[in-house]
Parts: sequence; structure tokens; C-alpha cells
Amino acid sequence: MANLTEHRFIEGAQMLNALVASTTVTLRRATMRRGQASLVVPGGASARALFLRLAKADIPWPLVTATLTDERWVTITNEESNEKSVREHLLTGPAKALRFVGLKSAEREPEAAENTCERRLKAVPRPFDLVILGMGVDGHIASLFPGAPGIQDALASSNPRAYQFIQPPSAQHPVRMTLTLNTLLDSRHLILLIAGHEKWQTYQHACTPGLATEMPVRGILNQDRVPVDVFWAPNLITHQKSP
Repeated sequence: MANLTEHRFIEGAQMLNALVASTTVTLRRATMRRGQASLVVPGGASARALFLRLAKADIPWPLVTATLTDERWVTITNEESNEKSVREHLLTGPAKALRFVGLKSAEREPEAAENTCERRLKAVPRPFDLVILGMGVDGHIASLFPGAPGIQDALASSNPRAYQFIQPPSAQHPVRMTLTLNTLLDSRHLILLIAGHEKWQTYQHACTPGLATEMPVRGILNQDRVPVDVFWAPNLITHQKSP
């Protein structure tokens, strides 16, 4: 398959400002054209830095519905919860008016909650207007981890499911719920947010030929459905965990 996606690369100290400006334009344009907008956001330290600035942006927030790319299957009061991060850092000030659709449900295991999450996703307009993704140093996006059981299904273009539970290969990480690659690509625009030189090296490696199962970020870099913008800064976050 020929890759028709143009990867526009933005770097430098003002990266977050550029990302907020791009997000603002995308969401405002969507609300003007369709009367509503949908935003999908990641977890992690880079996302928290973005949320704090995005919350102050001049966006018609009551017309925006937001959800997460993935969620750790912990209570929403747990420090590992992506929903907790969204509520504390994004749902403040003007952005408190947006409609947020969380993933964590009452089911004990995420495998049992896939249908619940599917039903919740119906409240989010699709195709998504904007999906923002972080990336790990192993090349994972959302909770699509290389080497995780079921990762091949989660990356398959024929997968009809919107969500899939994933157990990261490292036992120290909690089980997750994640959007499948096919669902992430059901978007008008994708942004990949990268911070630090180590992740820059990961990104460069991901741009070389190889399997998405080895580096799931290749699933968005090597596709011809959705335009991708890559935002990178060398020292965005230095004291918090990576996504």
C-alpha cells in the first residue's frame, strides 16, 4: 500500500503553543461546519502539559465532545487513571463545559466492558475531528503495545471492534482498554505528540520499513486514510512519567 499521508513536522520550544493553536483551529472549524466537534486525547505527562494550555483556548467547548484513546483499568481516583488527568487538567476554566466520555466502567475486568465502552462511544461524533496520540519509547500508541497478547487483532484493518482490552507485556503495568487502530484511523486528522530525544530516535526508527506489531506507531505512519502531523520538542517534560 502506498503511503499518501503527509507528515508535517513541527519542533522547538514553542511546540505546545503550536499544538494548541492547531487544535483550536481544527475544533472551531468543525463546530462552524457541523455544529459539533469530537476530540480524542491520550494520557501521560506530555498530555497533561497540553491539557493545562488547551483548557484556556478560545474554543466553543459546549459543542465539543472528548474521550480517551485508552485507559488503565483502575479507579478514576487512582493516580494512574487517564480520566483523572483529564478531569484535573483539561476540564477546568472554559473547557469545563465540554462533554467528556470516560472509559472506566463498573465491570471488574476490561474484557467484560468492551460492549459498555462501545455504547458510550456512540455519544462521540464520528469520524473524530481530531485524535491526539502520545508515543512510548517502545513505539506504542494508545495502549497498543508491541508484544502484547492480541496486538495483531487490535492493529488489523478488518477488526470491527472499537475497543480491545490489552495486557501490556510488562507485568508492572495495569491491564488497559484501548481504541483499536481501525477506530483511531476513523478520524479527519491525527496528531502525534513526541517529547525528548529518546522518543525522537524511536520515531525515526518507526519511519523505516517494518511491522506495526513490532512498533504500533507504524500503523498511523504507514497508512493512506488520515493526514498526520508530528509535533516534537526536545525537552517538553523532564520530571514526569512518559505516556
